[in-house]
Amino acid sequence: MKFGIYVSPTPDAGLFGDLAAAIEEAGFDSVFIPEHTHVPVDVEQLRPAGSLAHDTFAGADPFVHLTVAATKTERLLLGTGAALLTERDPIILAKIASSVDQLSRGRLILGLGAGWNHAELRNHGIDPEARWSVWEEKLAALRAIWTQDVAEFAGTHVSFGPLRQLPKPYRDPYPPLLMSANGPSAIRKAVAAGMQGWQPVLLPGVEPFAMGERISFLRELEGEGDGMEVTVLDFTGVAGPDAIAVREREGVDRLVFRIAAAPVAEFSSDLAAHATAVSSFR
Repeated sequence: MKFGIYVSPTPDAGLFGDLAAAIEEAGFDSVFIPEHTHVPVDVEQLRPAGSLAHDTFAGADPFVHLTVAATKTERLLLGTGAALLTERDPIILAKIASSVDQLSRGRLILGLGAGWNHAELRNHGIDPEARWSVWEEKLAALRAIWTQDVAEFAGTHVSFGPLRQLPKPYRDPYPPLLMSANGPSAIRKAVAAGMQGWQPVLLPGVEPFAMGERISFLRELEGEGDGMEVTVLDFTGVAGPDAIAVREREGVDRLVFRIAAAPVAEFSSDLAAHATAVSSFR
């Protein structure tokens, strides 16, 4: 099992590159950053208290932070947990993702979600009921831009004429793509779309699902794996060797611990606690 850290950078935590360097030094293999472009001023549209903390919205664009992290680390994988594909222009996202992947020499991991906040989606001109069809078209558009010398696309939600775009991703044909959603329908979409992984998000205050059963379901659908990586962004505070062992038995390939953004000294203390638990597990 591999281990990573989820953190939502905040201005008062200092330079994210310093936190990323601390994560790498502590022995974790990856860092994941969430994305929300804004906070709709309608509390009824926000998830129940205890799910996503306000700090999710406080950071800068995740790709900006990951760029800084790339310059301060050598091995750390740089992930989105998750970028909201539905809210982004695919031509611009293709350019940004390729640029970060080139700068980091192939260390980008793209978790791609459709978004849960209906008000946020509407502010981007997205019908919440159509978000998954938008997600599917934008994913296809990304792949076309990354893999074709001259790309064009004609769909219901996305359309562009012949274009060339550089740079292409460092990794051929593009960075690993993870589906970021929880339910069985998302697992079906992940397999159907040929994603490299499924990235469920377990939230405090939300009843946990049977992770082992859903991983088995995923394996059955994809025909014995074929390289899918189950990355668990576990916000519920799983810690300690016993809890980690449960995740391993369930078939999780990478367990990601949530740590609140803080100045590097305080952040390193929290990292050390999780690193100790991982060492005891091993």
